[in-house]
Amino acid sequence: MPDPGFHMRPNRQQMHLLIACQAVGVFMGAFGPLLVVGYTIYVLVGFAAGFSGFDYFMPWWLAVVLFGLTLMLRLEFLFPPAVFVGTWLAWEWHWLAALLFAAPGLIIVIPALAASLFGSFAERLPFARSRRK
Repeated sequence: MPDPGFHMRPNRQQMHLLIACQAVGVFMGAFGPLLVVGYTIYVLVGFAAGFSGFDYFMPWWLAVVLFGLTLMLRLEFLFPPAVFVGTWLAWEWHWLAALLFAAPGLIIVIPALAASLFGSFAERLPFARSRRK
């Protein structure tokens, strides 16, 4: 005898999940190639900015050696500062734009940190305690 739960209709939460998965599939099918091309361009520009950052403070041949060692040995901690220096000093971008280009995760981390700090301070305010009661 088949499982009776197998032929049951999905509940509302399962339907929302199914619709969300289909929407993501349609989005990735339509824009996936554009995202791949855009990310590839971002990585290539990042490599150029990293090399410019190395080249800003040292001779070009030493910058080539350091850039090659950074890529071959996967010394990932050297690359974001080099990208920041390359975009900020060598390409003369604004320091905030250079920082966000070098570490795009900061776009998410900084507002989350600010919200967390604000939430912890808001709990200590006198009017916040009176509303909880």
